Amino acid sequence: MDHEDGVGVLAVFLKVGTKANPELTKILEGLKHCEFRGKSFVLEDKVDIVKLIPQSSFYFVYQGSLARPPCIECVVWIVFKDPIEISQSQLDALNELQNHRRRQEGIKISNNYRPLCERGSREILLVKVPKKGCPC
Repeated sequence: MDHEDGVGVLAVFLKVGTKANPELTKILEGLKHCEFRGKSFVLEDKVDIVKLIPQSSFYFVYQGSLARPPCIECVVWIVFKDPIEISQSQLDALNELQNHRRRQEGIKISNNYRPLCERGSREILLVKVPKKGCPC
């Protein structure tokens, strides 16, 4: 990485299932107080970030770019192979989040992805985490 001020991103896929994710529920409760961009709120309950990460043994790692223009190449991406389960109501709440300030016309943050880009010479590694007690 050529940027000493680069960032690391943990990315987790979401899958709608029958159970709500309790840690995501805590975050969504706080987001109700942050309807517009630029607002902040301190969560009352601590969030156990480990419970937002799949219990899978596999993840991908690659050096990439920010997901928004100007797409500077300064990110180490860690993408977990398996999704975590969330409820339909949690997905609906995420899809209602806004990306604007109070006086602007509503723009939801859903469907805010950029088009796929060529991988180029980027190396993508699949990492397997050994299980506890593994002699490997």
